[in-house]
Amino acid sequence: MKKIIGGLMLLFFIFSASAFATGLKVVTENWKPYNYEENGEIKGASTKIVKAALDNAQIPYSIKTYQWTEAYNVAQKEKNVLIYTINRTPQRENLFKWASPLGKDIQYSLYRLKKNDDITPTALGEAKKYKIGSKKNSAEHIWLMSQGVADVVTSVELEGNIKKLFNGEVDLIIGASNIITTIKKAGFDSDEAVAVLPLFQTTPYMALSLSTSDEVLKKIQQSYDDLVKDNKIKIEK
Repeated sequence: MKKIIGGLMLLFFIFSASAFATGLKVVTENWKPYNYEENGEIKGASTKIVKAALDNAQIPYSIKTYQWTEAYNVAQKEKNVLIYTINRTPQRENLFKWASPLGKDIQYSLYRLKKNDDITPTALGEAKKYKIGSKKNSAEHIWLMSQGVADVVTSVELEGNIKKLFNGEVDLIIGASNIITTIKKAGFDSDEAVAVLPLFQTTPYMALSLSTSDEVLKKIQQSYDDLVKDNKIKIEK
């Protein structure tokens, strides 16, 4: 009987290893300073944490940058996919298996051009009368729709959203507190954009597709926790 049980356990471990032989497909986007591709290398504060956790867990993986909507779709539809940096919100809670945080809370606000000083909403209800731009399928886009803002002007990239603001196609855009960096990257004067209404805060995470095994999830979480305990991972703003 012991031989039979031992043989079954061996087969189980062999099957588990072969089933995950291809490793994780890691998807992300260009969103400085968290994750971005530069000279063929994917860098950023979040990237460092993800790589460290996966390397420590001895999980094979490959990382590729996509436009956010594509990365988001892949992570919902395919097995063995890890997506980062993704904001954990109530609207997304049941769409992914949430692994570990990658930073402290991020503040999201509405921004306008400084010259448009007549646009001064003090609540979201007042802001609804203006054209609001957002990155498609982003946490902020989903949040706006959950708050009853149905008519949102979307762009596949945040840079496109910023261009619409400066070109007058939208009155307001929703963005994180580090949007100033992206405005500069897009070639516009960041001094011309001002925050007019804080909306919500959310925590950046790495998450797994729902069809990914709980075993993989636990390995990543344990690896992450061990690295934090050993002070090899530091969560920064």
